Amino acid sequence: MRLRAPEPTTSGGLPAELAAGPDPDYWTAERCPGRPWRGPEIAWRVAGEEWSRAHGLGPLGWKDLLPEAVRYATSSLGRWHIMKGGLRPPWEDRTESYP
Repeated sequence: MRLRAPEPTTSGGLPAELAAGPDPDYWTAERCPGRPWRGPEIAWRVAGEEWSRAHGLGPLGWKDLLPEAVRYATSSLGRWHIMKGGLRPPWEDRTESYP
């Protein structure tokens, strides 16, 4: 059975807070009460999976709608580059430099 894609919007079909990535200023336990978040990235991924299921895309279908920079920064290779200081995630303040 083929699932129907959501209607496109200006944010690629995703709510802006999902399309922006796991911004630690947004995805906090205070904003998502009653759930055992281990951190902003977990909260963001769970919210993305819930949105995806609600729109008939399956648990990982939402990732195909992410902007390219966010999709890369949240991949295993992107996370490794961030850890090594070679990539600044799109949701971080770009005015500061890495230590």
